[in-house]
Amino acid sequence: MSGESQARPKSASAWGQAVMAVVLIGGFGAALLFFQHTHADKEHAHAAPAATCSKPSKPPVKSPYLSGAQLCELLYVPDLADLLGTPGEKAQSTTTSGSTPPTDDKGLSGPYAQVSFPTWTVNLAVTYHNLPMAQTVKILGADARQHTVLGHPAFSYADRAIRISLGSDSSSGGSAPGAPSTVLSVSMDPQGSGKSFDLALWHTNGTLPPDDTTLLHLATTLLPTLPGWTPTT
Repeated sequence: MSGESQARPKSASAWGQAVMAVVLIGGFGAALLFFQHTHADKEHAHAAPAATCSKPSKPPVKSPYLSGAQLCELLYVPDLADLLGTPGEKAQSTTTSGSTPPTDDKGLSGPYAQVSFPTWTVNLAVTYHNLPMAQTVKILGADARQHTVLGHPAFSYADRAIRISLGSDSSSGGSAPGAPSTVLSVSMDPQGSGKSFDLALWHTNGTLPPDDTTLLHLATTLLPTLPGWTPTT
């Protein structure tokens, strides 16, 4: 029996740096994403309790970077279903990345956490690098819709989640394009230095992607509470 999880969409900031890497060295290696996953049985979802964030097996190492487990705790707030416009829904599953952010600020992407409800699946990722957001917007061109979130530069774009299938022993499986999603990338600081919080949202049943309204509301409410967010002065 295999379990399925829709892992984080490709970060636009990651794509921007990937393009630069292709220009400079002619290619780049894709990093493996290791994650912990809890999933409610779909046949008994109505009777199952709400999902919870997985706890790390070891005490977290002190780091300036957020981990996937920390992001899950920060994303999975009690009123998350309300913020998504579906009050009363219970989360069916959570997923967190097990990858470690780079320590040289040159990695393509950082950790992520994901919470799936019957209606929506929302993903919160962190991108750590030195590619300014304005440059990423130029690379994306017409695909990027520019926004300002509480004085911070931001942009949104259409993407597609990646569906990962694992074997029963988590040793085999594969990936394939998943549901169409909308991604909102918001700079951690008002200067748009390159470090960003990336929120992605898609219909759990895989139908058409949402517009930007729900993501902007979620970002305005959630992001100012996260470590690393620099308020405007």
